[in-house]
Amino acid sequence: MKSLRRLPRDVKSMPVARMLDEIMKEFRDSLPLFMDLKHEALRTRHWNDLMKKTGQSFEMNPDTFTLANIFAMELHRFNEAIGEIVTAATKELSIEKVSVHFPGASSTMGKRGKKSPWRGIEPRSPA
Repeated sequence: MKSLRRLPRDVKSMPVARMLDEIMKEFRDSLPLFMDLKHEALRTRHWNDLMKKTGQSFEMNPDTFTLANIFAMELHRFNEAIGEIVTAATKELSIEKVSVHFPGASSTMGKRGKKSPWRGIEPRSPA
């Protein structure tokens, strides 16, 4: 991008130079997107949500899901939606990790509609 900006003004104003500049900006803006798409927290449900929100359909096959395909799908146009999905996936992953470390944590947390295990137990009065 720096090399393109250093060119003479008449060269930079050419349609091919403007198009090249736009493509390079899209690539630069897509770099965080690539990091998001390879995040360990993404599960099948997140990819399905991504396909629904972007209107794109793709198979999560390492042989066919390439950088060229990502550019062809123009996923950079959906940075915000992808960011939201990855944020939700990251939060879900952190909850999953907590439940692995504390297996009984989810069962002791109160759930609506269920009776508390502490119901009916009166506090001890001071003697």
